[in-house]
Amino acid sequence: MIYEKSLPAMGSSFIYQILLKNGIKESAAENAVEKAHGEVLKIQNRYSEFDENSFLSQINRSAGYSSLKISMDDYILFKKSLDFGNLSKGVFDIAFRSQAFSYKDIKLNDQEIFLPYKGMKISLGGIGKGHAVDCAYQKLKQLGMENFMVNGSGDIRVHTLKNALRPWNIGIKNPFNMKKFIGKIPLVKGAIASSGNYIQQNHIQCLNDSLKGVTVIDRDATSADVWGTSLFRMGLDRAIETIKKYDLNAVLIDRSGRVHNFINQEVIA
Repeated sequence: MIYEKSLPAMGSSFIYQILLKNGIKESAAENAVEKAHGEVLKIQNRYSEFDENSFLSQINRSAGYSSLKISMDDYILFKKSLDFGNLSKGVFDIAFRSQAFSYKDIKLNDQEIFLPYKGMKISLGGIGKGHAVDCAYQKLKQLGMENFMVNGSGDIRVHTLKNALRPWNIGIKNPFNMKKFIGKIPLVKGAIASSGNYIQQNHIQCLNDSLKGVTVIDRDATSADVWGTSLFRMGLDRAIETIKKYDLNAVLIDRSGRVHNFINQEVIA
């Protein structure tokens, strides 16, 4: 039996599924989900660019004026964001809201963050949801949940014990027909995320339009989220080069409908 709960956050729904087995009761699963979703809401409230009272909005208002003190959790998330900027050669850029500047202009250490130019803004829209999924995952694991899935609007992370009867089967939707799937991934660990403007029309600014959809499997939802968006923005040729360079596990669907599969079977075994 599976306990399932859907809760609103970050402009969409977070779906939690927990296998009720090995003494885990529904009441325990319900309590764990409530606490895990609390972590998601903390992230939403702290890093939303649409809430003028959020910490992220404070950072943006302070651009060109003063630095702000940050927590270690803030530092880890911002540092990851800058690292992904370097790995993607600027395709992933949390300063994309201000076209005159880039992530390289951000001044960051483990004590404070500073946006040195007036009008400069940052957004964690390309990494925040994956990060929230990871935080919810860690809370469920900490509370003793054993076989479960966290699905933050397509950013998914699973935990499965070795004696589980089956993996979590994650469908990859057909970007040309959202009612159909091009296949399913039997995931026993790690995370998977899909990206494409078929999900939300034109919400990703692409360097070219050669790709229709991208799905990435990685060790955590933060990485899968960032790489999914970045590969989609790159376009087919550059995405393939990046996948090979970093040994990423991904499925690319180009504009003609051709599927390019770069998933190592050991990842899903």
